[in-house]
Amino acid sequence: MIAHRGSALSRLAALALAAAVIAIVGVAVVRPALTRYADTDRRIETLRGEVAKLRAAAGRAEARRAEMARLDEDPDLRGLLLPPASEASATAWLQERFGGIIENSGARLSTTQVLPVKQTANARQLGLRLQFTANTTSLRVILHALEFQRPVAIVESLFIYGRSAKAVGNPLPLNVRLDVYSFLAAEG
Repeated sequence: MIAHRGSALSRLAALALAAAVIAIVGVAVVRPALTRYADTDRRIETLRGEVAKLRAAAGRAEARRAEMARLDEDPDLRGLLLPPASEASATAWLQERFGGIIENSGARLSTTQVLPVKQTANARQLGLRLQFTANTTSLRVILHALEFQRPVAIVESLFIYGRSAKAVGNPLPLNVRLDVYSFLAAEG
């Protein structure tokens, strides 16, 4: 059956073709655009939330500065960091301090090795690897001193092992390796 131009069948075919073209355009063009708009809208809302958080943080900045100034003056917090000095002189001071703690406990210091400096935003961590022989009493005294004396000392690793056959009857039966860090304020 052939549809003649202007007939109802040709109009119906043209209408069906127009609907198919509109559907294809809708699927190929409009739907991706709507998806992009929805994604962009979600991203904008996320960014607005982040901006609100940043504005709130900026509003608290002056209160935080005042709190930091108060903490700087707190006598209970003084002495937590190493005294201001160069890294080399601060490290030498730490070697003396830790060596003294070990020797005063009755242990015997074998070696001291300077560890790489760890840089953070507000401080540099100066570290030493200490190897010594000790007994349980002297080791307890050393760890207590590191925990409670100032400046703060952080024990990063501790290895304790018996000196094998040499341990029997030896007044210092333990080999100890200790990695310890203290903090030096960042420059500037």
